[in-house]
Formats: sequence, C-alpha cells, structure tokens
Amino acid sequence: MSKHTPLPWFVRELSRDGEMQDCFVAAKDVNGFAYDAEILGDDEYREGAIERKFADCNLIVRAVNCHDELVKALEKVLHELETVLPSSGLVHSERQAIIDANAILAKVRA
Repeated sequence: MSKHTPLPWFVRELSRDGEMQDCFVAAKDVNGFAYDAEILGDDEYREGAIERKFADCNLIVRAVNCHDELVKALEKVLHELETVLPSSGLVHSERQAIIDANAILAKVRA
C-alpha cells in the first residue's frame, strides 16, 4: 500500500471578492473533505506571486495524477525494446537510453 495521499489530487483555490488569495495542492481525506498540502511556505510567494504559486500547484497535480500511467507506459516500452531488440544489436545510444530509462524507474520506485 502506498504511503502517499490517494489520488486524484487537485488545486484548491481560496478566493476573496472574486480574486484568488491563495491556493493549495489538495486531495480528499477519508471523510471526503479537502486535505491541503502547502507546497512552499507563504514567504516563498510574497508580493503578488500567487500566479506562480498557482502554476506550481497545477504542475504538481498534473505530475502526480499521471504518475502511475507514465510508469506503466515506460515499463511497457522498455519491455518491448528489451524483448524485440537483442542487446548485441543495439548501438551505444540505444543501450544508454534503456539504461537511463531503467535508472529513472528505479528512482520512481525508491
């Protein structure tokens, strides 16, 4: 079982008078309420930098929500390459691409 908060994650905005004041990376807790995670301390987003914080939140949400699909796709591509192409017939750049992809998978699984 995964230790991270279950998917999907989303961006929750805090607005006042129609203007976004703050935003958070969020997911639903076991009771169905939004569970917010601060991505950077508020000091990191001083003086009207809410647009950057909103963009950061959206980037994190997109990456997290497609994580499992990306891993499965990469595993499938690697399996096909390793099955179809004999390692002796690979040029250096192809061998290195497979090594790099396996290293990325190892980081993701760590």
